[in-house]
Amino acid sequence: MSTLPECPRCGQDYVRTARLVETGELFQLCDECLATWPLGAEVVKATFTQLDDFAETRGLPYNTGVEAADTPGLN
Repeated sequence: MSTLPECPRCGQDYVRTARLVETGELFQLCDECLATWPLGAEVVKATFTQLDDFAETRGLPYNTGVEAADTPGLN
């Protein structure tokens, strides 16, 4: 059983820490439905932002690169 929080939006995956490749910014992401939350924010359905909107508010394309923040060897 995972200690990660279940996604409150879709209930199909867990919310993990991720990183925007272009900026290095860390945030919380559900890989299944692409819901995002700022790092450290409470993960609740009412406050999610869709990944494409999250990226675009930072001046990045909707299909911006995302990687797991806990992948070994990442800088």
